[in-house]
Amino acid sequence: MATTMTVGQAAEATSLTRKAVRMYESRGLLPPTTRTAAGYRLYDQDHIDTLTFIRRARALDLSLDDIREILALRQSGIRPCSVVRDMLDARLAEIDRAITELAALRATLATAREATASSDAASDEPYCPIIQHERPGPIGSPDLPQANRLLMLAEQLHCVCQVRGLDAPEARVPQPTSVDKGERLGRRSPVPDHVETAAAERSKSG
Repeated sequence: MATTMTVGQAAEATSLTRKAVRMYESRGLLPPTTRTAAGYRLYDQDHIDTLTFIRRARALDLSLDDIREILALRQSGIRPCSVVRDMLDARLAEIDRAITELAALRATLATAREATASSDAASDEPYCPIIQHERPGPIGSPDLPQANRLLMLAEQLHCVCQVRGLDAPEARVPQPTSVDKGERLGRRSPVPDHVETAAAERSKSG
């Protein structure tokens, strides 16, 4: 009889949390599980192999939709390596765009900061003249709220830091409204997968 594991044992064997295992199962990324007479799920070696693959794919910042596509190809007997290469190329392009946009944003902020040295404290401007003097926006569409553009770039910067083994700085930008979440640029889904799953994979649920 094949060895089976509880959710806690499966989580430990794959360096995930119980919450992450359950979440991946609820998303349909795992094969169906069997249950004990008491209703507890049991995981076999196929589940462990799939969970390990998912963890490694998430470390490359592949989305859950990407992972689902790869798993479907594998289950159909097709080697998914060419598809994976395309996915990684797409992520690299997204990161390169984010780096370019962040560099442009930094230049804009630096220019604004330099203006503080010559700003007139006695200006007749009702607000701060440094901000009121409009400058070309370095990133995104003028129709997209600036807070959302900054949030998107902060998230992508976090991915860059993960790839390079760096500690990502904490993003201190306003959270978007529920309406604005769907307007972010460069994302495949309204709520990025890595934002949702990172909390699950880091939590220490009992």
